[in-house]
Amino acid sequence: AYVNPGAVPLLANPTARVSDIIISVTMTGIGLAVTLHLLLRVHERNASLLAAKNAELEEIDREKSEFLAMVAHELNTPLAVMRVHLDDAAGRAVGAPREMQHTVAVMTAENERLTRLVGQLRDVSRIASGQIELSLRVEDLSAIIGEVLRTYQPLIACNQNTVELARGGAHPLVVVDRERVAQVL
Repeated sequence: AYVNPGAVPLLANPTARVSDIIISVTMTGIGLAVTLHLLLRVHERNASLLAAKNAELEEIDREKSEFLAMVAHELNTPLAVMRVHLDDAAGRAVGAPREMQHTVAVMTAENERLTRLVGQLRDVSRIASGQIELSLRVEDLSAIIGEVLRTYQPLIACNQNTVELARGGAHPLVVVDRERVAQVL
């Protein structure tokens, strides 16, 4: 009809034309309604699958948080026992050779580092459950940064790396949780 309009016979009267239009619109409407109905069914099915997957992921996340909390709790006990023995060894090493004092100091520092790492495991589970507590105080940000740099300076220097802190004369005071800022740095 588009290519050769003369080949399509015209409808005989206006009533037939109106009937043709009504039938065409009705059939198109039915086709659209069926298509819309099918699309809505697909959408509902996808929404229910998505809800099921979300529930499954929430359960996995809850189990992960419980696992991290349990692991952190179980690791704290041997770390506390080690700390007691290291404190005792540090007291006995006061008159000992310098090498022994250094060894005890390194072991104590590593015990403290492991204790902090276990604390971070607990923090992950607290963050996931929305139970993290911050200890906000006014702090000197430059002092926190300097302290962290001094702590990690031996680790930085052992690979011939350097870290330079470029700062002006200002010492900004900020309201922060000192421990969390140190963790981030």
